[in-house]
Amino acid sequence: MKNKRVAVLGLVFKPDTDDMREAVSVKVVDKLLEEEANVVAYDPKAVVNARHIFGDRIEYARSSMECLKDAECCIVATEWKEFKQLEPKDFLRQMKSTLVIDGRRIYNQKEFSRRLNFASIGLSA
Repeated sequence: MKNKRVAVLGLVFKPDTDDMREAVSVKVVDKLLEEEANVVAYDPKAVVNARHIFGDRIEYARSSMECLKDAECCIVATEWKEFKQLEPKDFLRQMKSTLVIDGRRIYNQKEFSRRLNFASIGLSA
């Protein structure tokens, strides 16, 4: 993962909050940083809390599209409504490489797998 740009969509443990306590994203981002990845993250409500946790060790995007720009991998960690509206074409347009890991199972496996290097893991939203 060294020097790879990794997009993380969602930092909170559940949508419609800014609460990062027990959020899986914290462990994911910490592991990515340990592996020397360049992490860029976007969350509609949790940027202030994320800055308290990660400081300037990660980049903070202002939108999901900005987060995906030039990423070599995307990890979806929270099932925000706006992330559910993303389509394969959005990832194809923005990302450098289209490895997408859906950690909340919010996307249609068949549809996304046809167009992207795609994996669904974790519990359904």
